[in-house]
Amino acid sequence: MILTFIYWGMLIVMGPVTIFLFAAPVSGVPMLVGIIIFWVSVIIAVILSFITKGQNTDAGAWYRDVFLYGAYELAKEIANRHSEYRNFKKEDGPDASPEKKEEEANPWWFHVFVFWWGFSVKYFIPFALWFLMMWNFKSDVTLNASTGRSYGSYHIFWQCMGFVFPAIGLALFIIPIFVFWGKK
Repeated sequence: MILTFIYWGMLIVMGPVTIFLFAAPVSGVPMLVGIIIFWVSVIIAVILSFITKGQNTDAGAWYRDVFLYGAYELAKEIANRHSEYRNFKKEDGPDASPEKKEEEANPWWFHVFVFWWGFSVKYFIPFALWFLMMWNFKSDVTLNASTGRSYGSYHIFWQCMGFVFPAIGLALFIIPIFVFWGKK
């Protein structure tokens, strides 16, 4: 829980703070400082999460069930699908434990891939998408000095249409979720 709350809390807060406040004209602080603050706080959260794990939880279980929770199993399945002709040792036979079969059959890059893919999906991609959205949002709301308009200096009518059409699409998606149109 510590890792989840700190990661998502810092992500939601540091995205706008980094993009809107850590800019040369506003504060003079480089945006890189906000990114560093975010990742340092995530590293601290990872360490706190590991330190506060239960005494019955070993490092491997924490790694699978907390640090890469949700992404670990998916990454493992993706890595396992790389070859349909995986070779298990014949002397182990069908009675060998799945862990033993897995360890002996995995190529050298298996655990590296699982870490890279799991970390990317769980931590890096949400960070990158959120910061990119904040950069785009900032460019949309920043007024153009010559025209006094935002959002690409479009006329206010087109800016409203750019809001209305997606709002209609969203309403057409959400209303049927809550309204039953069939027979009762």
